[in-house]
Amino acid sequence: MSRTTLGQPLSRPIARFLTVILALLFTVIAACGDDNDNKSKSPVPVLTALSPASVTVGDAAFTLTVTGSGFVVGSTVNWSGGARPTTFVNASQLTAAIPATDVATAGTAQVTVVTPAPGGGSSSAVTFTIQSPPASTGTAEGWWRGTSSTGRSVEGLVLGSGEYWWIYSAVNNSAVIAGLAQGNGTSQNGRFVSSNGIDFNFEGAGNSPVTVDATYVEEKSFDGAVKYTGTTNALTYTTTYYFEYRFPSPAPPLGPWITTTFSGTSYSGLTEYTEVTIASSGELTGLSASGCKFAGTISPSTEANYYNVTVTFQGGACVNGIGTVTGTALFDFYPRRLTSAAVNSTRTSGYVFVGTAPW
Repeated sequence: MSRTTLGQPLSRPIARFLTVILALLFTVIAACGDDNDNKSKSPVPVLTALSPASVTVGDAAFTLTVTGSGFVVGSTVNWSGGARPTTFVNASQLTAAIPATDVATAGTAQVTVVTPAPGGGSSSAVTFTIQSPPASTGTAEGWWRGTSSTGRSVEGLVLGSGEYWWIYSAVNNSAVIAGLAQGNGTSQNGRFVSSNGIDFNFEGAGNSPVTVDATYVEEKSFDGAVKYTGTTNALTYTTTYYFEYRFPSPAPPLGPWITTTFSGTSYSGLTEYTEVTIASSGELTGLSASGCKFAGTISPSTEANYYNVTVTFQGGACVNGIGTVTGTALFDFYPRRLTSAAVNSTRTSGYVFVGTAPW
């Protein structure tokens, strides 16, 4: 029989009542403990959207904004399984720093949000797209200007036919012409290739076969490399489109702006001071410091703002003997400058003239 502390027996109903009360008390205490545990656990994150949801391959590093719910301090944005530096904004938004290396290749990435224990977990993935650049429907045609990776200035033409004329300067000296690259190529889907180029080098290296592999955005950029056949040597360059190629188009007639005498330098087997005179009839005559005389014609193109040139050397002091070269010429209004490049029919001899005239 149950007893009190005074030794008196408790009635059975009272003992049963106390037993029930104690059981209820333990149940309430246990429930409170579970509730506190639940309150300390983080929710499972839910990812619903990405901004941006796509970029173009090769784009720069960017900030990715993710939205959803259940985010906490410590939640991390994962990019195809790898954590990226993440900033907590609020329970429904995070931002993450995505480096350029993550979008260097076309394809997709799976983005998730991961919250550490207790609780937490990983959200379902949302797909991020790295798009290929849009295919170009145009060509590499244009007047291009830029620089090489070795500090040379480069300038030239790519004609609608794919024929190209590139002049490059000495290293870190744009005033001295070092060579001419000439050939034919094809433009397709933003890529220009040529396998029959010749580099006429005026620095003593002679003539060398070259190939060209470049990418372009029509009337914006033309970047690539001139590679020397049979070697690992290459001249890489970046250029931008020069608006005067189409302004005006076609080239203006032989007006007073170009019918004058240009003084400058000619480059071939000999680099020397040269004067070139253009008449309104299209007749072209020239005289170099060595005494070399030449004559020919210049006429505006019907395609764009450049000129077609033919020059015949008159022997004597001329390095080119009595040979004839044909090519193109560009005229800059400011400064008043004529730049001409030409080669002979067998492409064994190149000739460049750059000269200016006062206004």
